[in-house]
Amino acid sequence: PGIMPIQSYDSLRHIVKLSKLEVPDEIKNIVEPLRENDDAIRNFGIHQVIEMIRDLFSSGYAPGIHFYTLNREVATTSILKKIGLWSDIKKPLPWRLSADPARTEEENRSMV
Repeated sequence: PGIMPIQSYDSLRHIVKLSKLEVPDEIKNIVEPLRENDDAIRNFGIHQVIEMIRDLFSSGYAPGIHFYTLNREVATTSILKKIGLWSDIKKPLPWRLSADPARTEEENRSMV
């Protein structure tokens, strides 16, 4: 299944408008009073997704998940860390490291 964490009040409203779906009342009742506090809404979204993933995995319904981040990775990174699926192990880079000290911290390299 694909999961998109609630990131902010405005982004939730925008996605609901685009998808023409209804937000369940139990979520509306929590999010509405927090509409001016994006951090609180993001934390609520993170909590909801963690619970959803745990239910999906424990029931055997889903062996994996897909995150829709819309280039906003903060919530997804937090979720992955909290459920134990985040690893700080880095793969070797597919190019030789530069002798230039300014480039020693590169993790990606432009194809240009």
